[in-house]
Amino acid sequence: MSRGRRPRAGRASSLTAVGPAPVAASARVPVTPVAVPSAEPGTRAVRLLVRGPSGAPVPGATLLPPRPTQRASTAPRGL
Repeated sequence: MSRGRRPRAGRASSLTAVGPAPVAASARVPVTPVAVPSAEPGTRAVRLLVRGPSGAPVPGATLLPPRPTQRASTAPRGL
């Protein structure tokens, strides 16, 4: 890249942030948001607590799938 030129998100790279899509949409630069589920972790935690005393096996970790929203800062696949 030549001196004085800025890289542009969405061409050769993606700019991502963890947070709600409306906040990313209001950013000065294009940002690809990855939503954080707010209610789901609590719901799963209560289910595990209720299952725990009964002797049912409880997982050591629970992974939630990321929920990205593609925007102008999302680079094409394969770059």
